Amino acid sequence: MFHFTIWTSGDRDALKLIQRIHRAVQSGEVPQAHISALVCNRIRGEDATFGCPSRIRKDEEADEFLDWCDEQGLPVISVSSRELRRALPERWREELGARFRRLLSPYPAEVHLLVGYMLWVDDITASKLPLLNLHPALPGGPVGSWQEVIRAIQSQGASEHGVTMQLVKPGRENRDRGKPVTFLHFPVTPEMDFDEIREAGFRREPILLIETLKALVQGEIRLGEGPPLDLTGAVEGRQRIKKRI
Repeated sequence: MFHFTIWTSGDRDALKLIQRIHRAVQSGEVPQAHISALVCNRIRGEDATFGCPSRIRKDEEADEFLDWCDEQGLPVISVSSRELRRALPERWREELGARFRRLLSPYPAEVHLLVGYMLWVDDITASKLPLLNLHPALPGGPVGSWQEVIRAIQSQGASEHGVTMQLVKPGRENRDRGKPVTFLHFPVTPEMDFDEIREAGFRREPILLIETLKALVQGEIRLGEGPPLDLTGAVEGRQRIKKRI
């Protein structure tokens, strides 16, 4: 059995992805796999904006995520990064990582998936745990948020875009520069606007997550070993099936 955990900040977009992963495991689409636990840096009643006044509060999102986990009987490790940030402003990130590692110790996991986890992971946790993150760019492509990445490829006049699953590396200089494990690519044209490029990547991201899990379970890839696996064919094939349905 292949055991893994999912780390998230519990917003609605992340919940949809996590539900998709859960369905794939439950249905046997990803065979011989088990979600050991979920990790969330928010507790009940907290919003996803971290106090940013320019965004609408989403207090109910954490509750919605935690309620769903309870309904599914999935164990959740929930620690408030906001409370730690207020109590330990100089070392809250390291303390959060230490608490997560300690609380995760009873749960076996061969990989930890970051799915909508909206924080950088501290260096010790990144060194000790195999953390797999989805980055919305090709291997070696632009770093930053998906918005920054799209603006970068547009300014470069790129003819291709993609998504990469990469191992998280410690060190600020390595953010979004982890070792690629799997990736996909798709064409972009000058006629495609910002939203069209985002939509093209967004609809492929959950399929890449599922296909990466399948490849790990089936031993097609080993974390940290060999070149990244190009899963474009598998992802595009799944897209064609969805369109026919």
